[in-house]
Amino acid sequence: MNSLQPAFDKQGFDLAQWKHAMHRHPQEYIRRKLRVVQTYHQTHSVQAVASQYHLHKATIRAYLNTYSHGGLSARCTPQ
Repeated sequence: MNSLQPAFDKQGFDLAQWKHAMHRHPQEYIRRKLRVVQTYHQTHSVQAVASQYHLHKATIRAYLNTYSHGGLSARCTPQ
């Protein structure tokens, strides 16, 4: 288990809420962040997500940390 997993699991993942956020936010940069969260939920691997989206592992960790501390609403705000 990686160090992100406990905080991510505590936050939980609600597919219906995720779908609502995807529908509500047409901006691609926000949708990419949402897809990262969903893919991590499915794979539990930062490396797999980074490879799939061609992003650095530090970027993936930053996205996941924001999600773990604020949920999807935090993930959908510009940074």
